[in-house]
Amino acid sequence: MKIYDETIDYCGPEGSVLSNFVPRKIEGIDINRCCYDHDCAYEKGGNFLDRLLADLRFRADLKVRLASLDKKLRKRIVLIYFLAVLFLGGSCFGQKKGATDEECNK
Repeated sequence: MKIYDETIDYCGPEGSVLSNFVPRKIEGIDINRCCYDHDCAYEKGGNFLDRLLADLRFRADLKVRLASLDKKLRKRIVLIYFLAVLFLGGSCFGQKKGATDEECNK
């Protein structure tokens, strides 16, 4: 994965029409970096546990990023995004093998 570029939308499945329905901003808060970090973890691939840890980290990152929202709203949004990656993200995990920690920490 390339260095983070804020002009690219990392939220939603790359190249899919579905990505048009996955907002990168929630109530004006940009969650794009959370999506980028999650994409990086998915590019690294690994086993089932690696995928689950990537999804749990994504959930934790969203909670932190959306901390200023009303608690009920934040919980709902985080749950929706988490369930989406948990149940729909499997086909993307490890698809672009070869991302390194160095690339993903920029």
